[in-house]
Amino acid sequence: MNRDECQKLIDSYVDWLRQGLRVEEVGEACELTTPFLDRHNDRLQVYAVRHNGNVVIFEDVRAFLDSHDIRYTTRVKLAGKSGYDHGVDFLIPKSKSRPERILQAISAPKKENAFAYLWTLSDTRAARTGGSDQEAEAYAFLNDQEQAVGGDIIEALKAYRVTPAIWSQRSQYVAGLAG
Repeated sequence: MNRDECQKLIDSYVDWLRQGLRVEEVGEACELTTPFLDRHNDRLQVYAVRHNGNVVIFEDVRAFLDSHDIRYTTRVKLAGKSGYDHGVDFLIPKSKSRPERILQAISAPKKENAFAYLWTLSDTRAARTGGSDQEAEAYAFLNDQEQAVGGDIIEALKAYRVTPAIWSQRSQYVAGLAG
């Protein structure tokens, strides 16, 4: 095989890859769906977030959890009562003393981002309780480094039994997450 033939193979592969990529906005992130399949025959997805200054993103919350030896699973898909699958950033399994905990990192605490998380929780909590008395606890890590988090966002989250975990006060949530 000569160099030109190899280049044609590369060009063909790149064309196939471009045709198979799909992009969707998910809150403040872009969800890139690739043509590659995982072991469940689901297409692999990559999430990209714009990084402006000290914006709280997925990796910041992961580092925080790791620094406190809090066990978790990342990027979990949960089935909802509606039949839709929802992605959450972190899932902490239930323990003897605490129910399952669902965590979402919200880099831009705006109405639409809070609403999207509340929909995810409403739909998945309804499907996951399965007669259990212990509903999953929910936390929303909210970036307050670039601007204060609005009281309306905090009140909306609390109305749906979500702990609004203000990023600058994150240390006060360790006990609830680690238990």
